[in-house]
Amino acid sequence: MRWIIHYNICAIVIIVLVLVLFLVRKNYKSKANRVYLYLLLTTLAAAILDLITCFTISWPDLVSVPVNIGINIVYLLVMNSVCFLYFLYATCITRQVGVFPKKLKFFILALYAIDMLLIATTGITGWVFYFDDKKQYCNGPMKSGIYVIALIMLICGLVESIKRRAVLSFVQKMAVYFFTISNIAGVILQLVYPPLLITDFTVSLAMFLIYTTLQNLENYRDPLTGMWNRGAFLETMTQFANAGRQFDLMVIKIEDFSHVNELLGVNSANKILLQISEQMRKQVPDSSLFRISGTKFAVLFLKDDIAKTKRYLELAEEDMKKHLEKPFVIGDMKLKLHPICCLVSCPEHGKTVAELEKVLDFCLLKEKNRESLSIVRADEEALQQVRRKDEIENILSDALGKCNFEVY
Repeated sequence: MRWIIHYNICAIVIIVLVLVLFLVRKNYKSKANRVYLYLLLTTLAAAILDLITCFTISWPDLVSVPVNIGINIVYLLVMNSVCFLYFLYATCITRQVGVFPKKLKFFILALYAIDMLLIATTGITGWVFYFDDKKQYCNGPMKSGIYVIALIMLICGLVESIKRRAVLSFVQKMAVYFFTISNIAGVILQLVYPPLLITDFTVSLAMFLIYTTLQNLENYRDPLTGMWNRGAFLETMTQFANAGRQFDLMVIKIEDFSHVNELLGVNSANKILLQISEQMRKQVPDSSLFRISGTKFAVLFLKDDIAKTKRYLELAEEDMKKHLEKPFVIGDMKLKLHPICCLVSCPEHGKTVAELEKVLDFCLLKEKNRESLSIVRADEEALQQVRRKDEIENILSDALGKCNFEVY
C-alpha cells in the first residue's frame, strides 16, 4: 500500500514546535497544563510511531512478523490514548471545581480499558489486525471498534464542553470544538481511505490552537499584591481536596473597606492592601498566600506534619493579629481597619472548595460586628447551620420547579 505521509511529517513539525514553546514559557502547575503536556508527548509519539509502522508494513521482508506486530500494537496503544487524554483535558478545564460524575468517570475508564485490552491482545486474537501468510497487514474484525471507541470519547469531551461552556472563554470553546470536530472527521476519513495519514495532522492543529488558550504563570498572579489569585486558589484547593490531603485554610477579610476608598482614594487604599500583603509574606511562604477577592486573603496550611503545622499556625495567627490591629499609616493619617478572620479545615468542614467557602462565608458574616480581631474557628454548630441552609434552599428550589408550594 502506498502511504501518504506528508501530513504526518507536518504533524511532527507542528507538535515539536508547540512542545518547545510550551516548555520554555512560564506555565502554572495546574492539572490541566500537566494533562496538556502528556497529550503533547503522546501525540508526538503517535505521529512518529505511525511513520515507523508505514515502513515496517511496507517492507515486511526486512522486519519479522513478531516485531511488526509489536510495533503496531505500541502505535495503536499510544494513538488511542490521545482521545482519552483529550477527554481528561476537557474535564480539567471545565471542572476546575466540583466533583466529577462517577457514572461518566466509570464509563470512560471502562471504554479505555476495553480499547487497550483489544489492542494489547490482538497479537494473539487478531481482533484488531493481523498479518497473513504473505506477511501482509490486514484489519481484524474489531478494527472499526477501536475507532468507534475513539469517536465516543471525542463526543463525550464535546458534550462535557458544551454543558459547561459558561466557564470557558471564546477561544477555549473554539479550540475544544475544533479538536473534536476535526478529529472526528479525521477518524472517519482514515476509515474510508486508510492510506491518507491525516489523523495526527488534525490533532496537531488542534494542539496548536489549544496552546493559545493555556494559562501561564502571570495569569494566576494578583496584579496588585503579587499573591496568587482566585484562579490559583480554586485550582490548588481542588487538587488538594481531590487528592485527599488534609489542610487548614485561614481567610482574612477587611470589612467596610469601601469607606477607605471613598475617604482616601483608590491609590491610597491600594497602598494599605500592599502593606497587608507584605506583612503576611513575612510570616507565611508565598506559595501559601492567596488574594481571593478585593479585601479577602487566604492562607493555606498543609497538615503533612500535624504538630509542626499547629505551631506554625499559632505563630502566624499571633503575628497577623498583632499587625492587623495596629493602625495603618498613609501619609499623615493613621487608619484603623476592621479585619475579621476565620479558620476551616479540610475534610472536617468540607470536602470540596464550594463546601469550605460556604462555611467560611457563614463564619465571616457571623463575626462581622465583632470589634476586636480574633481567629474564629468553624465548629459543628456552624457546619450544621450551613447544611440546614442548603437543605432549605434545595427544598425551595425543588418546590418552585414543581410549582408545588403555598404562601402564608
